[in-house]
Amino acid sequence: MNRESALSDLRGADIVESDAEGCGAVNKEDFVTCHHCGDKRRTLDELKEHIFADHLPLSVGSRRRRGNGKLYKCKFCQKVLKSNRSLIQHTRNHTGERPFKCNVCDYSSVAKSTLKTHMYKHIGEKPFKCDLCPYRALDKSRLSKHMFRHTGEKPFKCPYCQYSASFKGTLRIHIRTHTGERPYKCQLCKYRTTQHSALKNHIRTHTGERPFKCEYCKCGFSCLGNLRNHTRIHTGDKPYKCNLCEYRSSDRSVLKKHIVIHTGEKPFKCDQCEYRTSRNSSLKVHARVHTGEKPFKCNLCEYRTAVKSHLKTHSFRHTGEKPLNCNLCEYRTSDRSVLKKHILVHTGERPFKCHICEYRSSRQSDLRVHLLRHTGEKFFECPQCDYKSTFRHSMKAHLLRHTGEKQFKCNICKYSTSTSACLTKHIRLHSGKSNL
Repeated sequence: MNRESALSDLRGADIVESDAEGCGAVNKEDFVTCHHCGDKRRTLDELKEHIFADHLPLSVGSRRRRGNGKLYKCKFCQKVLKSNRSLIQHTRNHTGERPFKCNVCDYSSVAKSTLKTHMYKHIGEKPFKCDLCPYRALDKSRLSKHMFRHTGEKPFKCPYCQYSASFKGTLRIHIRTHTGERPYKCQLCKYRTTQHSALKNHIRTHTGERPFKCEYCKCGFSCLGNLRNHTRIHTGDKPYKCNLCEYRSSDRSVLKKHIVIHTGEKPFKCDQCEYRTSRNSSLKVHARVHTGEKPFKCNLCEYRTAVKSHLKTHSFRHTGEKPLNCNLCEYRTSDRSVLKKHILVHTGERPFKCHICEYRSSRQSDLRVHLLRHTGEKFFECPQCDYKSTFRHSMKAHLLRHTGEKQFKCNICKYSTSTSACLTKHIRLHSGKSNL
């Protein structure tokens, strides 16, 4: 079909529409048929959009083809799409237009197909089933992504590193970690991110919205992924397995951190000391050691911390809540790291081994501290004298000598000291165990 024919159809549709205005809305049983392809549309507006998207070339003499024809560029972000219909839907992401409304909730969408997928959430149906496992999906695209877990295929390669991905979109997000591009910006603060979904989750930190609720406890979460990871604490499910050892995890991000133990890769380096890490987020937290910044504050007391998760754990001290339980005994705690340490009491596992001596530990943090004994590195310097220390707690104890503060007090007499070790020795004098 040529351009003139398509334009004629559009003009004809306008005439029919104007004639039909006096007749009221089109009945639900009535459909308008495209005479080019037989496709049916409920309204004249939808028919015009269909003709414009699928049958109208952008320029005279250009042949429109699917997958092998003219490309369409977004005027907002320069993204290139293969069809005008895709361009129309994509442009709505910039304009905010969401013409397809859910009649059950407030959800609206830029595309009818997306709304159809959304409706499955209300009826509880997941029509697309994996042939290799019990997994079911709301739509074909999610099932296709799932299938790569079975095949392991990752055809899209990063030009900057060895990373490969199953999908072009996933690779595009990864490449932004190299280029530094963060196109999605929060309108309420300076936060920027590489992913639209991450921005949506971030905005909930401003609104306080936690729409995803745990069916086992009272916890609520701002994003579905966090709920899934949390639920596995209750179920004990650990689907993510290390290919180099027997380690398993309930969280993919935790598995990635674990794999670094084998590779030893630590590309992120502190510019003020010798600290290196495998994650940029860890480097940002570490930088607060030097700046003294503690942005996370408790609303019930004066406690402040540099790490957000520490504030959450601290808040349980006020509520008395202990949401995490051991699957092997009755032990409960509010701190995930404490629970992990406790579980090692049952397993006796000590996976972290020193490469210099025979020392083994159940915790990576203990191994890091141990290695400093071999290297002799002293990161912490006293601002008032030449004293240097390998450990933060040693520096804190040393600083008390300058201030004269004696925060550790004996409950039996008036003795006070600046270190807990000295207080322990003193108490033995009262108990008659000073020789121990």
